[in-house]
Amino acid sequence: MSLKRDKLDCLTSDIVRYRDNWFCQKCGKSFLPPHAGYHCSHFKSRAHKGTRYDFKNCDGLCWNCHKYFAAHIDEYRDWKVNRIGQSNVELLEYKARHPFKLSRGERHIMIMLYSDILVKEKVRFNAGGR
Repeated sequence: MSLKRDKLDCLTSDIVRYRDNWFCQKCGKSFLPPHAGYHCSHFKSRAHKGTRYDFKNCDGLCWNCHKYFAAHIDEYRDWKVNRIGQSNVELLEYKARHPFKLSRGERHIMIMLYSDILVKEKVRFNAGGR
């Protein structure tokens, strides 16, 4: 069963796509926004609330690479260690194992903050940040 995507999920996903310049971070395939074949992959799944909105947990991947890593989590972990370092991966794994809940107020603040971040990422992307 898939998790329902809320506004904060959508903002996180869009920020990651623009942060990664609409390039698959594994194979290098390029996409033009918006494109359904380009995904925001979560190393620790969205079911783990402690890492659900953590940008270090997310990677822009094409559909094929996303599907591959979902089936080969050990390879995803090795790739992730090479990308962000062992200590950051261990921190994500720690955060994923511990309970976490956002209050309504915290969620509202994150939505406002992430909305601002998305605007800045889009401006950077459109200014030739590729």
